Amino acid sequence: MKIAILYVCTGRYAFFWKDFFRSAEKYFLSGHHKEYFVFTDQTIEVMDNERVHIIPQQNLGWPDNTLLRYHMFQGICDLLVPFDYCCFFNSNAEFCSPVGAEFLPTDNKMLFVQHPGFYSSSADNFTYDRNPESSAYVPFGKGTVYVCGGVNCGNTSSYLHFINSIVEATDDNRKRGVIALWHDESHSNRYALDNPHAVLDPGYCYPEGWALPFSPKIRIRDKALHGGHDYLRGEKDQPLFKEAPAITTSLMGGLGNQMFQYAAGLALAFRLNARLVLDISWFSKKRGENETPRTFALELFPFIKEQIAQGAIALRLNSVPLSLFERIKKKFLCKSDKASKVTEQEIPNLETFYKLTAPLELIGYWQNEAFFFDVVTLVRHFFTFPALQSAGQCLANDILARPNSVSVHVRRGDYANNARTNAVHGLCSDKYYAAAISHIKVHAPDSHIYIFSDDPAWVRESFDTQGLPFTVVDLHTENEAHHDMHLMSLCRHHIIANSSFSWWGSWLSNDVGMKIAPRLWFVDPSMSHLDPCPSSWLRM
Repeated sequence: MKIAILYVCTGRYAFFWKDFFRSAEKYFLSGHHKEYFVFTDQTIEVMDNERVHIIPQQNLGWPDNTLLRYHMFQGICDLLVPFDYCCFFNSNAEFCSPVGAEFLPTDNKMLFVQHPGFYSSSADNFTYDRNPESSAYVPFGKGTVYVCGGVNCGNTSSYLHFINSIVEATDDNRKRGVIALWHDESHSNRYALDNPHAVLDPGYCYPEGWALPFSPKIRIRDKALHGGHDYLRGEKDQPLFKEAPAITTSLMGGLGNQMFQYAAGLALAFRLNARLVLDISWFSKKRGENETPRTFALELFPFIKEQIAQGAIALRLNSVPLSLFERIKKKFLCKSDKASKVTEQEIPNLETFYKLTAPLELIGYWQNEAFFFDVVTLVRHFFTFPALQSAGQCLANDILARPNSVSVHVRRGDYANNARTNAVHGLCSDKYYAAAISHIKVHAPDSHIYIFSDDPAWVRESFDTQGLPFTVVDLHTENEAHHDMHLMSLCRHHIIANSSFSWWGSWLSNDVGMKIAPRLWFVDPSMSHLDPCPSSWLRM
């Protein structure tokens, strides 16, 4: 078989070519004839190899280097005709074990790779382009697999059809002033929805540093380890982030609170075409004797970490002494714009929130789905959890194997032991949990309960599951609590505490099950009107 390999490495991305070429020669389709079509404006290694064809290509900057890559390929269609198959790989792809005939689809199908961030997600959580004005539009209820944009293959006839279709769809969008949400990846997913295709598992697009339940075949190297997106793209596209107005969201509290604040800021920035700035100065301030110590936690999410690395989200740091890690972040990340401050108390209704303009600083907790209801797909994307470790993955498999798994969150900690916190939140009563579990027993009598708590010893001694089998989840330290939230989200049914932590564990669930929440979220009378729970959740 003759295989044409398409590869784009303009500007500093040429750095990745050497390792890609060497790994492809070693691991990719051994015994087949491979030729490389390299689109670049750089001098690259092994240019004298007769199987490496240099296609002069101007560095188009971001997003055109990705958005228009199939326009580049269309320009050499005549050169591709003699080949049996055409394959495309992102510049930072690297083969790490043998890839053979499974990569060559049959029956005139295209071959795609399942996106590593969505292999366990339901279709409505996929980050398809949901804009009806876009030619990449995928409505809710459609699609079964979300594919990545960085790896694909097809026999030459199918691949040329794919190239021409993506070019046509992209041009149609541009005529109407629309850019697909995730550029060529969005168009690829629309194409996959409409055309026969085969799919390989995420091991063929395995992000460096992740831990996935797949054997790594093609590693996607972490750009953050090589200067990040801004550096690799070059100085030309730096103003994209520096000139855009900013929505700054002031982060405070624990993980669940930070997620609400991030989601509200993300929604506003998305509507206003602004960049999002995360002000994390609160975490470096001295805590009072009755205040629970907290740390900035959003970097644990892989996609948010990537956004921070590329500068689309900036961290604003104050002038207190910084750790070495923080000094590195401050050196490479831009600062926020001066902005007027808006507190949650100054927003009387959602209509007022939607009318806000940038630059702006949001101060508050923003604990309501309504603040980000129009970008829930993006929120779910950015709140993709990092991989579980071995014990956690075993428990995840156990949860997913049960038709009626139930997460129960028993929040104690500062709610029980800190008088100031208790006066605001209070503890969920035994009566609440008894009523919720009784409801579960009636509607799902074969349930298995998974109890998550910051006081597992108290749970083992005092919590009544009314005879339902249960597991007390006691695997992770306080700094690994996000793994507990991840496990919560894998359950079908949820009994949450009056806590933003289990709110997100329930909201991020991919399953449509019973979601039970306490009727009263705050015991403080001045806050009793605040209610973050969606109307579809059952209140007790």
